[in-house]
Amino acid sequence: MKKVMKWLRKSQKGQTATEYILIIGVIVVTLIGVTYSFKDKFQEAVDTVGETVKRCVTEGVCTFGG
Repeated sequence: MKKVMKWLRKSQKGQTATEYILIIGVIVVTLIGVTYSFKDKFQEAVDTVGETVKRCVTEGVCTFGG
């Protein structure tokens, strides 16, 4: 048992894995926050594209860009 405890204290593999998990967690939380903050603008852009495509298909008026 003493050998195992000594090995665990010297081993840094678990510590490194934990650090990577924490870094990935911070990145994921940041991405979620950024995504949430741009949600309304993204939805507006998707709606605009949808309406433009719908108008192009139904009325034959295709005005993409600007």
